[in-house]
Amino acid sequence: MQIGIGILLEEDAYNYARDLELKISNQFNTKDGLRQPPHVTIKPPFEVSSLEPFISYFDTLVKSIKPFELELGGIDSFAPSVIYIKVTENPDLENLHLKILDELEEQFDIKPNQFEAKGYAFHSTLAMGDLSQDKYAKAMEYLQKENKSFKFKFTTIGLFYLFEEKDWIVIRVGKVKG
Repeated sequence: MQIGIGILLEEDAYNYARDLELKISNQFNTKDGLRQPPHVTIKPPFEVSSLEPFISYFDTLVKSIKPFELELGGIDSFAPSVIYIKVTENPDLENLHLKILDELEEQFDIKPNQFEAKGYAFHSTLAMGDLSQDKYAKAMEYLQKENKSFKFKFTTIGLFYLFEEKDWIVIRVGKVKG
């Protein structure tokens, strides 16, 4: 089974991201972007054999996090099949990411994937997986005019679980305090 960790977007950013996901889905007949709630990925998916130790880790992690400001805006991609809203570089976010990587390796021997570590491209995914190269190019062109940006102090983090190998559901939510 796979799990991951992400910051849940606040209301305005969430609604904007979901609206874009729906537009892409309706325009290009895609669904995979809608199979997860809008969020900023902090720890991409990784394999686990049991949820319980990671639920406990997540609860401890949440208590150690102080809220900080995030800024999202602009469209970018991991060609040829992932389209996302960019997250502005943020040392607090990078430090949180690195802390989680270190703790997961130390406590559970989970190694970072090849894209993780310093310089990780933080993002909020809009479309993924079911975009052909043609649809990808057309969707990127379609989204060229999208340039809204959002700044917010995040308060909610989620533990994500890949349900039935297709839908990312949030199985645990934590409110950060401070």
